Amino acid sequence: MRNNKRIICAPAWERLRRQGCFGRPSDERRMALPRELPVSAERQLKTVKDDRVAETAPDECQSMAEVRDEIDRIDRLLVALIAERQQYIEAAGRIKPRADEVRLQWRIDDVLAKVLASSEREGLSKRIAEPVWRELMDRCIEHEHEIWRSFHIRNEK
Repeated sequence: MRNNKRIICAPAWERLRRQGCFGRPSDERRMALPRELPVSAERQLKTVKDDRVAETAPDECQSMAEVRDEIDRIDRLLVALIAERQQYIEAAGRIKPRADEVRLQWRIDDVLAKVLASSEREGLSKRIAEPVWRELMDRCIEHEHEIWRSFHIRNEK
């Protein structure tokens, strides 16, 4: 059974706040939702609400349709999280003063160690976690190099 509470992650809350969905500052402090949301805000909220809570637990799935629906839900969450990660990668590309700081082996090793420790706690196979994060880090480093070049070359002119 789905929890009917509205769950809003911080970035979604901030988007709604910037769109003027909240009237009084006290509403923001209490995280109270407005009575009426603009259509776009309601759509954002629905996505967050629907994707944060599983409709069916893995051990309760009775059909492949239920399994696929939950995998699709998780994929949407992963895309949102990776997009958020990309924003920080882009910030790093903007902040780092030298191109040789974009790929730091000690940082790669540190991230991988943290991911593997977390994956063990969460029950994620190391055979899945390690290659996925290595690929993710490689692609993020490539992207950060592109951001670094475009930012620093543009600002040298």
